[in-house]
Amino acid sequence: MQKNILTIFLTLLLICILFIDGYSQDTLVHLKDSIKTSNPVEVNPPVTYGGYVDTYYTHDNDLDHSLERFPGVSGKRDEFRLNIAMITVKYFKENVRGNLTLQYGDIPDLLWPSESKYIQEANIGFAPAKNIWIDAGYFITHIGSEGIRPGENTFSANALVSFYEPSTQAGVSVTYSSKRFTGAAYLLNGYNVINDNNKNKSIGLSLSYKLFRNIEIVYNNIGGNESSDLGNQNLRLYNNFIIRGSLGPNWIFVVNNDFCMQQRSKVDDNTKMGLMFGGFVTSQYNITPKYAIALRGEYLTDIDGVMSGVYVNSLGESTGLQLFGPSLGFEYKPMDDAYFRIEGRYLKTMKNLNIFSDGRNYRVDGCLSMGVGF
Repeated sequence: MQKNILTIFLTLLLICILFIDGYSQDTLVHLKDSIKTSNPVEVNPPVTYGGYVDTYYTHDNDLDHSLERFPGVSGKRDEFRLNIAMITVKYFKENVRGNLTLQYGDIPDLLWPSESKYIQEANIGFAPAKNIWIDAGYFITHIGSEGIRPGENTFSANALVSFYEPSTQAGVSVTYSSKRFTGAAYLLNGYNVINDNNKNKSIGLSLSYKLFRNIEIVYNNIGGNESSDLGNQNLRLYNNFIIRGSLGPNWIFVVNNDFCMQQRSKVDDNTKMGLMFGGFVTSQYNITPKYAIALRGEYLTDIDGVMSGVYVNSLGESTGLQLFGPSLGFEYKPMDDAYFRIEGRYLKTMKNLNIFSDGRNYRVDGCLSMGVGF
């Protein structure tokens, strides 16, 4: 598997090199930074700074557990907490760029490995030709439509499927972008890891295309052996499909669906393939430039416990986490880079999974959050 992954990635690099040879050395034109693909506009001076802070208070009725399980925000309830504080330094000059983001708070404590939890991103890249970038270092994952920074999302509390998606990754990427299409290939240490846990590499792909000015479709994936035991092949292929856009000037939507399969992971037969499905639909309506209301419906069907682990239901059967539910949110923006949000969510389990306090099969949670970028 290791040789196959390296062969595929080297082939992609060769294609890029051949492609580069056909380009003239024109002046590079770059697009503004985004979460998934960074193509910054040339700036003067070459070094820029930015920051972001988000705080929250959350509560749920699953009180038998000291920490909120599979949290939508961070894991502490009934406390005023710092979700994340971060500062970013970016460098861009001609065809070289770099990015360093330091972070602190409950999100890094929850989602990042302890040895690197204060570093959100640290990478450097160069553009060998027009619209092509090669970057290496630590990155936020390319998987998913809900980022780890709440201010970038419609809801501060992520959907369950987003919780099980990777948050961080380390490796190298080759990115090509045009007016309507962006494609990237990745060679990574593994799924949601900074330090390689088994010396096998994972490969990833990200493809996005703007069907219309207001509609974009995206496909992301990551595949590799995720077993820490070199003698046990647990090949995982995680797929992420996204449609996002707007219907009119005040209405935006996101459709996100994930499908994962992993070798030797079926809950009742560990010689067979295990499966997971999950997704959500989010819609936000901007009542005025300062006020918005949002609705989200989500589901997670991890029938074999590939990502969520295995639970025992009320019938004594082993099964993965399976649940669904709606969320409702209200947002007030006193200025473009600041917000105050009130959110509520109802989650209900399936397959006789009475896993919440007092033997309930549902959970209700709520969140207040405030954030500002600068």
